[in-house]
Parts: sequence; structure tokens; C-alpha cells
Amino acid sequence: MVADATKGDRCIAMALLKDGWEADYYGNPAIYSTLCIGRLVSVHPLPDGRSNILLQGLVRCEVEREHFEKPYREATVRLKPEVTEKGLPPEVRRALTDMFDRFLQTREDNATWQGLFRTEVSDEILVNTLATHLECTPLEKQFLLEADGLLQRVRRLNDLLQFMLHDRQGPKGWE
Repeated sequence: MVADATKGDRCIAMALLKDGWEADYYGNPAIYSTLCIGRLVSVHPLPDGRSNILLQGLVRCEVEREHFEKPYREATVRLKPEVTEKGLPPEVRRALTDMFDRFLQTREDNATWQGLFRTEVSDEILVNTLATHLECTPLEKQFLLEADGLLQRVRRLNDLLQFMLHDRQGPKGWE
């Protein structure tokens, strides 16, 4: 797949396998229908024939039909461009950064993230960077990917941060 992509437009789509994929891994286990097309930014072949790759996400898409003629899965997809929004209301951005700041106080790498909170960082860059680099489960990342627009992604990201913060602090007042 990587070799074919590097000969062409250098784009591949990444899909998350649904629960239970282990039983049919070498077959065609079910995937989530919303996925992301990415451009191969770098490809480092490994001695065993595999490759380490770095993808830059370009656009979301929806699987319309899957094809199984090659050793890897191919699909006919429909692009799902982001819902165009002017930006976040200032109070929504502030609530997200406040929640993320509370979350960061529980981490040792707090300083690494602080540059994201500069006002000149666009709302889209801020939200998508947080969504990409936050230590979420694959299913939680899928939840963020499926959000329709920036505002819904912020709401979902905020919910995930609240759950993570709650997990780190533990339930208060429970014995």
C-alpha cells in the first residue's frame, strides 16, 4: 500500500477497525465509515519490509464502497469537508483553554503545551492540535474525527478533557 501510494499522489486513508477485529484480522474486519485522507510526508522503510510513515491529515471522508482486490483494502469515498465556521466564540475558546490548563496542571509536560494558547494561534489549529496530540483511546479519537465542525469538536474535546481530569483526580467525596 505504501509503495503504491508513493508512486502516485502519496495519499492514503486511515480507518479505525471496529471492536472484534481480532477474530477476522487477516480477512476484512469491519471499519468505521468516517475516516481521514492523509498525505505521506515521510516514509522510512524498515529491514523487514514494513515502513514507518508520517501522515498529514487533509480531509475527512465517508466510505461508500469497499474493494478487496489488492492485499490491502481500498474504497470509494465521498469527501466530507469541514463545516465552514468563522471561528469560535471567545467564551468557548476561553472555556476550552481553561479546561485544558486545568488538565495540564496534572501533567509534567505542562510547559510544552503552553505555546498553543497564544491568541494568534487560530481556533482550528488549536482545536485540531489538541485533538491530535491528546492521549486518547482510538475510539475517542474517532469520536473527535466524526464531529461535524469545529464547534462540535470543541464540545467533544471539552467533554473528553473533563473525563480525563476526573480520572486523574479520582472521585471526590466517595468512600
